[in-house]
Amino acid sequence: MNDVACMPYLDDNGMYSTMMIPRGEINEDVIRVYKSGQCLAFAQAMAELTDMPVVWAFSSTQGNHSPEWAAEWDGRTVAEWRAHHQSKTGTPGNWALGFIHAMVEAPNGYLVDISSCGTPQKWHDYWNDYGLGPIAFLKASAEDMENLQYESTKAVAPQVIELAHGYAEIRERNAKRAAQDAR
Repeated sequence: MNDVACMPYLDDNGMYSTMMIPRGEINEDVIRVYKSGQCLAFAQAMAELTDMPVVWAFSSTQGNHSPEWAAEWDGRTVAEWRAHHQSKTGTPGNWALGFIHAMVEAPNGYLVDISSCGTPQKWHDYWNDYGLGPIAFLKASAEDMENLQYESTKAVAPQVIELAHGYAEIRERNAKRAAQDAR
């Protein structure tokens, strides 16, 4: 097994690029990859490891939705939104406009990704600072994940998810250690 992997991610210009990341440790490059383009794989791996539900963040601004949309849809499911969107538009496409990030929801209600853990309000504030608010957090299923993946990424998805499992285990171990140290 190689000690590095070549991973796609979104660069600062919003274009897909690749980066070599180390296996077995979480560093700044790993965080960048799993916060910028591979968050779905990491959220799926964390969900499989911990049984925590996957939550997707949608930006009203990025999705061209009204500000009221976020309040109406926050806490609902991606499947509900997809069905509603399709019934309104008559087409199966474009329902994912505004998708900005995938995380898992811990039992205490905190939202967790590769490097951050915080209340939904913390995440709202974070994205509002970037002009992406209002935000709605929708629960996502494995079927939703499949529906969001583009044909061009389906071939690499199993490898990306397999690698994410290793990082999810490290993230979970680190979180448990931090909780023990806090006691």
